[in-house]
Amino acid sequence: MLLIFVFLGYILSPQNKQPERLKVDIKRSLRMAMADRDINSKQLADDLGVGPSQVSKWLNTGSITATGLQKIADYFGIPVSEFIKLGE
Repeated sequence: MLLIFVFLGYILSPQNKQPERLKVDIKRSLRMAMADRDINSKQLADDLGVGPSQVSKWLNTGSITATGLQKIADYFGIPVSEFIKLGE
């Protein structure tokens, strides 16, 4: 039985212990979710209780922690997997 784990853009399998980079565009996912809800970065920062510079970092670099990713997905009311799919 082959088990595959997907976490924040990496895939690991028991046969291949080296992570392979997946094409995950968190920046695009976030922009799509914000546009769909007509939310600007200041409003998102205020609603999530983070600074505007944090939202700017997410939008410009796509760098985000697992906790941040979950927080954003919860904010938009969708599972993390669906949030990630927005960027495909």
